[in-house]
Amino acid sequence: MIGYSLGGRLALTMLENYSDKISFTYLIASDGLKINFWYRFVSQTHLGNKMFKFTIHHPGWFINSVSLLKRMHLINKTSEKLVSNYLHNEVVRKQVYDVWTAFRNFKPNLKRIKLIINKQQKPVKIVMGRFDKIIPPGLGQKFQFGIDEYSTLTIIESGHQLLQPKHAQGISKVLEL
Repeated sequence: MIGYSLGGRLALTMLENYSDKISFTYLIASDGLKINFWYRFVSQTHLGNKMFKFTIHHPGWFINSVSLLKRMHLINKTSEKLVSNYLHNEVVRKQVYDVWTAFRNFKPNLKRIKLIINKQQKPVKIVMGRFDKIIPPGLGQKFQFGIDEYSTLTIIESGHQLLQPKHAQGISKVLEL
């Protein structure tokens, strides 16, 4: 099983529920290692989902708010860039909404997953980007605690966008592809 970013949440959930079918798990900048407040708010609450849907159809107010927060140094440039990249394109906005809402019920239980990894001796390889502001490498380090014998963590010189051609050789070495 391999999962990148939000796909990592799916990979963790699959490992939790279908461990007998999975021999090896690869997590690349994996979501699901921590419950993100904003993701939970927009995908799990009625109010948050209404606001999210409104923003997908009318993104201007949010883009302007994020820009203001960046100028006030309340958020970093990476977060502003992420919002800009995803919200300026209508097709991409809809995809983000569809994927986030479709994945809302995938809630991996990390404690249970670690028990499965240890009990069934399931190897896990984790790859994180050193400069990732979305899924910081510390989350991979924290997840690895207690499953050290069956997991490896590699931190590469990247942000969240690990699946870029310039990182392909390094990632393929880590994943033994």
